Amino acid sequence: MVGIIFATLSALSKGFEKVLHRFILIREDSLSYAFVWHILTAVVFLPLFIIEFSLPKQSFAWLLVIISSALWSIIAYVGFKAYSYLEVSIKTPIGKSRMLFVLLLSVIFLKETLTPKKILGTFLIFTGIVILTYKRGKRFGSLKERGVQLTLLSAFLTSVVWLVDKYSTNFFNPGMYSFLVYFVPSIMLLPFTLRKKQELKSLLKFRSGAVIFTVILGAAHYYLILRAFKLTEASIVVPIVELSTLIAVFSGIKFLKESKEVPKKIIAAMIVILGAVLIAGVT
Repeated sequence: MVGIIFATLSALSKGFEKVLHRFILIREDSLSYAFVWHILTAVVFLPLFIIEFSLPKQSFAWLLVIISSALWSIIAYVGFKAYSYLEVSIKTPIGKSRMLFVLLLSVIFLKETLTPKKILGTFLIFTGIVILTYKRGKRFGSLKERGVQLTLLSAFLTSVVWLVDKYSTNFFNPGMYSFLVYFVPSIMLLPFTLRKKQELKSLLKFRSGAVIFTVILGAAHYYLILRAFKLTEASIVVPIVELSTLIAVFSGIKFLKESKEVPKKIIAAMIVILGAVLIAGVT
């Protein structure tokens, strides 16, 4: 029962975190936000970095950190930029396409098994995205829209970096690695952020509270899901946490007044959630 509570709280944290991303980025600069978000999240993980500090024996491991950090820097910019163009009630379900990309890359490069459930899950996610992006009279729907393209690019890059991170856990403790993949990207983003001093000042002046709250929600989601996995089977935890998609969709509709095509958004989100659960290998 406690594990289910942790999973539910994790879903709530993740869902509201996405809504706050959209709330902040409607008006603020995505690059400045990516820098601030990474450096503050790194501060949250600093105690774990200290506790779990252990240098890897292979120097090759640091190359993985650089590759992962570079990818996460790009993902942060591209993903946050997408929030500037796309409603959270649309972006969140489309972002689940990363499950599709992870599956394809895992089968191709890691030789993982392609099961009937994974195939069905892939089909459902694809169907949900088609529903969301469908526009009557347009051959490719809204796939030509910048926000949709940025979301799909972010999802693909995330699937790539997940494989890198998965391999990197062979060399680093989780707490130490989590700190590095937030801290190093903030260093990479710093030179570009310094060119946008006015945007950075605006973000810190008008949205500092929302930024801090978003970082707390993100860290809470990560911590709570780990606790849930420790207490409850993944077959229970994953479907509950995936409900964060519905939370983001409903919250975007209610709090951010994303009132266009509400039934389509909800139906597509539910289809995408089911597909993500199937790909995760749980029912």
